[in-house]
Amino acid sequence: MLGLARPYAVFTLVASLALVACGGETATPEDDGDVVDVTEDTLEPDTLAEDTAELDTLSPDTWDAWDAVDTVPSDTLHDPLASEDPTPPFLPEDPPPPEPVTCLDVVNPNAESGDLTGWRVTEGAFRAQDETSIFDGDFPPSFEGQYYFYAGKAERSRLVQDVDVTALLAEEGAPRNAVFGAFVADYNSRDEAWIGIAAVDADGAVLASHTQGPFVDEQWQLAETSLALPEGTAAIRLELRGVRKKGDSNDAYFDALTLCLYDEPPPADPAQLHALPYLMNVTPTEVTVMLETRTPVIARVDYGDSPDALTKSATEETPVTTHAVRLTGLTPGARNWYRVVVGDAALPPYDFLTALPPEDDGRIELVMLGDNQDGPDVFAELVQEIAATDPDFVLHAGDCVQNGQRWDYRETFLKPYFGLGNRAPLVMAQGNHETYSSGIFISNESRALWEEYVDQPGDEHCFGWRWGSLFVMVIDTEQAHAFGSAQYACVEDALKSDMAQTATFRTAIFHRPALVEWWDSVASFPSPVTFFAGGMDAPDVRESLAPLFEQYGVDLVFNGHNHLYQYVPAWPYTVSWVSSGGGGGGLESGAESSRVNDWSPFVDTTVFGHHHYLRVVIEEGVMGVQAVALGGEVLHSFYILP
Repeated sequence: MLGLARPYAVFTLVASLALVACGGETATPEDDGDVVDVTEDTLEPDTLAEDTAELDTLSPDTWDAWDAVDTVPSDTLHDPLASEDPTPPFLPEDPPPPEPVTCLDVVNPNAESGDLTGWRVTEGAFRAQDETSIFDGDFPPSFEGQYYFYAGKAERSRLVQDVDVTALLAEEGAPRNAVFGAFVADYNSRDEAWIGIAAVDADGAVLASHTQGPFVDEQWQLAETSLALPEGTAAIRLELRGVRKKGDSNDAYFDALTLCLYDEPPPADPAQLHALPYLMNVTPTEVTVMLETRTPVIARVDYGDSPDALTKSATEETPVTTHAVRLTGLTPGARNWYRVVVGDAALPPYDFLTALPPEDDGRIELVMLGDNQDGPDVFAELVQEIAATDPDFVLHAGDCVQNGQRWDYRETFLKPYFGLGNRAPLVMAQGNHETYSSGIFISNESRALWEEYVDQPGDEHCFGWRWGSLFVMVIDTEQAHAFGSAQYACVEDALKSDMAQTATFRTAIFHRPALVEWWDSVASFPSPVTFFAGGMDAPDVRESLAPLFEQYGVDLVFNGHNHLYQYVPAWPYTVSWVSSGGGGGGLESGAESSRVNDWSPFVDTTVFGHHHYLRVVIEEGVMGVQAVALGGEVLHSFYILP
């Protein structure tokens, strides 16, 4: 009944199945096959361990063990972890880059005339340059041929050439996506090289333009910038620009210039993005595509049912650097495709699944992890292994960064997350480290930055979310959540909603677990364990949230925070808890000196020393949960029945 705890016989069934799966002990069924009745009078929290410790042991390797807790008229219960996904992992290869329709003639594209023929200097001083010895300027060798363009000695130098396209664009169906490419370099990475492209009309007025840079590398590298040519374009203006930052020489070098036209937007340069696309806030018919560019641009996302039929588009209204483009009108529970166009260049198409509608009880396969923090290399390896399993979506329990700084998000989370995040939508709870500016100093700017990098329902911190038969309650334990708080009211409203109560399985995810038992300061801090133990505890989770979970029938709670794996089958009465903080951060040692609480009467399994993630499969009314270590070893499994 809504508002009351579930019958305690359900606890016995769930705990028994879980214990059987992990090799523990289970309740002994009566002779008639019914589950032993456990009454409220005999089920006290501090006696749970004693009651379950003396129960008969059943082998997890035989189907008889399943039969012992099977209360439905069938020979077995379905094992979702052992079944094969009827739709095997879909791992498309990146399509080849589009071929240009035509490449145009650029006059003197590599300065091989030995002068600036075909070009005009509009600022500073450019010249054709060849390699010289250390006694004659020490100029480097060209990329190809003998000469290249050198930006002279002015603080700022600019060189331009207009390429006439009037006749070409007058043809019906003419390609209108232009790409200007140049190999660029500088001396000792001291000065800046820039390239630009512009569309100009017959009177020389600029209709549209785009600039790319700065490039600061003493090795020759290919730089490209692109532009969609608007109506009225008569010529394409190419621009080379050098900016002197040190010394008395403007050492920006350019060679081997090209100008090509494409039917489709040309390939985007991933190096010009701080964060490649990742997906959030998925529903049966919508999803948000997130990314971050180095300069403010208008992003467009083309999408559809296949990579060859991207018939819909969503376009931002104003140029920004942090992008959140909402795609609507998607097919529920189906594979969809999208392509991000930034500026006038496109990334390859990527695929993803929309959420199953609430009435669809089909198979669900997800991944849960947390606490990758300051371990981007390990996190990148986990991401590669997870991506190969093609999960429907990802749950993250927080601490995705070590500090709430842009560099952390870009380099330690979003960069290694690509390959998974662009195909599996993310649902995330905030951890304590997202709130830190550095060390353990909480910052409002860091809190705001987390909100900039995520897109989630409601206030993004507390909300209920549904995928088919699964309900997920997302909570922020870095905000007040005790009885009487706004977040407590949010949690209760969501748990008693039809969205939650009509779900087969009800889960919650947040950062801090109820039963923190180990805290190894070596994982993150050089200070004594006892100094941090109190601050890392979560009394309001135990005193306020746990009773709500019991009242409204939550089956399983996902947590992070502790850098270990820990499974609690039933606390305080019927709710199962699993902590998975092995996403990449330093691991708890398990040394006795790092034990800060003793919750052993309720803890079933604790595993130290393994970076890992959780694989969760829901199928035919059974939820299977598997802790998978980096490299593929299965550390532990358990099962949940509704």
